[in-house]
Amino acid sequence: MTWPAPLKCVARPLLALSIIALASPWGLASAQTRPTIDKLVATFDDVVFGAEFEATPRSNVIAKWSGPLRVSVKGQPKDHHISYLRAHLRSIIDLTGLEMAPVDDQTAKENVTIAFVPASQMSKVKVATVDPKLIQTLAGPQSCYFLSFRETPDEISRSVIVVNKERTARAINHCLLEEVLQSLGLPNDSDLIRPSVFSDLDNPTQLTRSDEILVRALYDPRLKVGTPREEALVVVRTIIEELDASLPPE
Repeated sequence: MTWPAPLKCVARPLLALSIIALASPWGLASAQTRPTIDKLVATFDDVVFGAEFEATPRSNVIAKWSGPLRVSVKGQPKDHHISYLRAHLRSIIDLTGLEMAPVDDQTAKENVTIAFVPASQMSKVKVATVDPKLIQTLAGPQSCYFLSFRETPDEISRSVIVVNKERTARAINHCLLEEVLQSLGLPNDSDLIRPSVFSDLDNPTQLTRSDEILVRALYDPRLKVGTPREEALVVVRTIIEELDASLPPE
């Protein structure tokens, strides 16, 4: 997809997020039953190669972000929404090795846009090259949704995340975590492992141990962009086995 036009739903100037200097310990969610390697690999297959909606294409190769991320916020988020976002971005940077870079309107445009809009406006967001019917489908639950864009079939270069600002603080916290992660190459939901940020049956605001394994596995340098699905699942099994053995049990 080509570079989308700016969202036409803002009532506030862009707010660039500078989080590089911030530091906080990485915390996992509460204890959970430890899943098998087979289940972790099956969940990886679900969330990386699946698609939540029929209108969104499935990927047959490993696709991920190479960075850096240049994040900006539009709309009217509250201060605690920004705090949630900063915390999640710190965690994601730790897990993926991606870098953050400032937004410069002259030379370095934003490539991750996060818009906080009322529920009534979620289906009316305009993004160039995106069919309005797809926007309406994504906005149907009035929760939050993401769009990601690729310059090539295996490299994600742009994402747009839309959040219903009228939801509860906890729901928005969860939404930000889920949608940012999904926009980075884990686009699908899965209920194979629970609790999980990827399950619609749960609403965690921190990644579980299993979630961390899946994110680390995708961004492990041994898993190259463009790797076909069948080959990727062989490679990722070894990576997941190593991560499962090295991380604390809870």
